[in-house]
Amino acid sequence: MAKVKDFCVLCLDVGPSMVDPDNGTPLKTSIKIINQIIQQKMFTESKDEVALVLFGTSGTDNSLADTEGGYENITVARPMGVCDLDFLHYIHNSIQPGDTPADFIDALVVSMDLINQAINNAPKVGEKRIYLFTNAESDFNPDQLDQICDGVNSMDIHLTIVGPSLDDDDDTGGTPPDSLPESRPGTSHRDDTHSRRRRKRTKQQMQSEEMMTKILEKVEGDSYSFSEALKLVSFLHQKEKKQTTRFTGCLEIGTTMKIGCKMFTKVMTERPMTWKKMSAISLASRNPDKMSVTMVRSYHQQDEDETEVEADSITKGFRYGKSLIPISSADEEAMKLKAEKCLSVLGFTKMDKIKHHHYLGSSILIVVATPGDQCAEQAMSALINALFETNMVAIVRYVWRNNGNPKLALLSPCIKKDYECLMLTVLPFMEDIRHFAFTPLDKVELTQDQDDAVDNIITSMDLMAYEDEDGNRQEALKPKMLFNPLILRTFQCIQHRALNPGTTLPKLDPLIDNYLRPNEAIVANCTDQIQRLKDLFPLVKVEEKKTKTTAADVWKTGPELDLDAERPAKRPRTEDGEQTDFSMASLAKGEITEVGTVDPVSDYQTLLGNKLVDNYEDASRQLQAVIMKLVKESFGDVYYDKALECVRVLREEAIKHEEADMFNDFLRKMKDDFLGTRYSAFWDKVAQEGISLITSSECSDNGVSDAESKSFIESQAPVAAVVEDEPDEVDDADDLLAMM
Repeated sequence: MAKVKDFCVLCLDVGPSMVDPDNGTPLKTSIKIINQIIQQKMFTESKDEVALVLFGTSGTDNSLADTEGGYENITVARPMGVCDLDFLHYIHNSIQPGDTPADFIDALVVSMDLINQAINNAPKVGEKRIYLFTNAESDFNPDQLDQICDGVNSMDIHLTIVGPSLDDDDDTGGTPPDSLPESRPGTSHRDDTHSRRRRKRTKQQMQSEEMMTKILEKVEGDSYSFSEALKLVSFLHQKEKKQTTRFTGCLEIGTTMKIGCKMFTKVMTERPMTWKKMSAISLASRNPDKMSVTMVRSYHQQDEDETEVEADSITKGFRYGKSLIPISSADEEAMKLKAEKCLSVLGFTKMDKIKHHHYLGSSILIVVATPGDQCAEQAMSALINALFETNMVAIVRYVWRNNGNPKLALLSPCIKKDYECLMLTVLPFMEDIRHFAFTPLDKVELTQDQDDAVDNIITSMDLMAYEDEDGNRQEALKPKMLFNPLILRTFQCIQHRALNPGTTLPKLDPLIDNYLRPNEAIVANCTDQIQRLKDLFPLVKVEEKKTKTTAADVWKTGPELDLDAERPAKRPRTEDGEQTDFSMASLAKGEITEVGTVDPVSDYQTLLGNKLVDNYEDASRQLQAVIMKLVKESFGDVYYDKALECVRVLREEAIKHEEADMFNDFLRKMKDDFLGTRYSAFWDKVAQEGISLITSSECSDNGVSDAESKSFIESQAPVAAVVEDEPDEVDDADDLLAMM
C-alpha cells in the first residue's frame, strides 16, 4: 500500500543583495533554515520529496526556460526527490552567491511547475509547500499575477515567504541577523530589531513587499522575517504522527448500556531514534556500503568447559524465595491472565479524589464516539458534559486487546472549541505504589517574613503571568513550543559527523541549550526575591565529629556488656550505604536467620533488609517474642532499655510496611499482660516515651483515631498489690552445722 507523500520546494534567492555586508547575511541565515528542514526530513526517515530552486544565479537551468522562454537566472539545483546526504553536502558546500538579480515571481512559477510534474506521477499526494527565501530587493514583473495566484490555490499549495517584515507599517527595513535568533519557547517571535537601529528600506524593497503582501492575501499564505526564522524551524521539527487507532469497541456502563467508541494517542513520550549496529571493519574496507551486521547469540553453562546449550533446551526460571523455579513455555502460556478486550466503567468519583502522583503510563489516550454513529455521538456528548458539569471522572477497566493485561484507568472530560472527548489516564495498582517514610515538617516553624519571601518568589516566577517584548501577557514554556534538547543535540552531532568525518563533535548549540534554561526576563524579575530568600534561610555547614575506633571497640563481644556506654556518633557504612557495627563479635556472628536477644534490633533489620525473602510478618513476630522475653527475664530493669528500643523500631517498621493492625494488637496485648503486674515499670517507660497505637494519619490504609491513641496511652488500670513472700526464719549456725 502506497504511503502519502508531501512535496516541498525550497526557493532561495542567491542574488547579490542577499550577501550585502550592510544588510547582514540573509543568505547564510536562509541556508541555516534550509539545513534544518533537510535535517528534519533525513532524521525522521521521511519519504517526502524536496526540491531546491536557486534564483539570481549567473546561469539558467529550468524546464520552463527551455520550453517557453524567459525565466532567466533561475536554476533547479536539486530536482524533486527524497532528502539524502548528497543534498545536505550540496547545501553546505555548493551554494554560491550569484551576480544577477532575478524575478521572484518567475522563481515561484518554476517551483509550481516542479510540484505539478511530481504530483502527476505520485499515487498519493499529501501537503504541497513552497518556501520562498528572499530579502525582496530584486525587480519583478507583476504580469499574470492573478493567474499565478489562482494556480497556487487550485493546486492547494501552501506558500511561506521568509525574509521581509511584511507586518511593519513604518518605512524602516529589517536587518536580518547573521545567525538564527536565540529565541525561547513561550516568548514572542516578533522582529526583535524594532529596538535596534534599522536600515531604511529601499524603494524596490517597499514595492516588492507590497506585492508579496497581495500574493499572500490571495493564496492565504504566511510570512516570517529573518529574525522570526526560528519559529519556522521549530515548527518543522514537529514530526507529523499518523493517527493510529489504539482501541475500537464499546464503552460499557453497567450490563445494558454500550457506547461505540474509538481511542487514539494524544500524548506519548518521544524517544530518539534507535542506533543500528554497523561493522567498523567494513567501514575501512574498499566497499564501505555493506556495513550491516547480524547478531548471533549463544548460551553456555557455567562450568569449566563452558558447554554450549542449544536454544531449544533453554527454559525460563523465576525466583521464589531463594530458589529458582523453572517454567516451561507451555506453563508460561497457561499462566497468562486470559482477559477479554474491554473498556468498562467500574464507577464514578470526584476529580479531586484522584491524586496527581497516581497518574501512570507514558501516554495519554483520547476516547471519542465512533465517527458516523449518531446515537453513539449523542450518548458520548451527554456523558462528557455530565462529567464536566459535576466535576466527576469515570474509573474504568481497560484491556486494549484480547489476552492483554487489564489496566485500571480514569476517563476525564475534555471540551474544546472544535471537539469533545474523554481523556484516558492509567492509574496504579497497589503493587505500583511505593511507600516511603520521611521526616515530618509539622514541627518546623516559619516567621512571617520567611513565609512572605517564599510566596513572593513563587509569584515572581509565575509562568502564566509572563509578558513578552510587546507587553502582552501569555504563558511561557508551552509544551507545544518546547522541544526535546536530547533529540536536537542528537541531530546536531550526527549531521556534523556526516559532513565532517574524523573531526571532533561540535559544542552544544546555544539555541538547544537555551530551551531548558530560565527565561532572562523571569530571572531578572525574581533576582531580588531569591537574594531575600537566601538571607532569611542561611545555610550553616555542620561539622561532623570524628570518632576514633579503639582496640576495646574492636574486641567487644556485645552491646549488653556495656549498657551505659554511648554509641559512636557515626557507624561505618557498607557498599550499599547502610550503617553497620564493626566488631569481632559482628564478624563472628555469621548469617542472620532469626531475631536473637543479643542484638535484636540489628537482627530484625537484617532480616527485613533481605530483598530475596518477604518475611516481615515472621520477623516481626520473632521481635515481639524477644521483647516479652527480655522484659520477663530481666534482672530488675537491666534489659528494659533494650526492650523499649525494640518496641520503638517495631512501630517504625509497622508504619513503613502499612501494618498498623499488627503492631496495635501487640501493644494492646502487652499492656494487658504488664499493667498491674511486677512488669508495670516497663509499661510506665513505654507510656513516658509516648509509644502508643498507630493512628490513621501515620498509616493511611489502617490505624486508629488520634483520640483513641491518646486515651490508650493515658489510661492506666488500677495497680494490683504485689504480695511479697515473707522470708523464712533463718536457722542459727549450730542448727545448720547439725543439718550438714
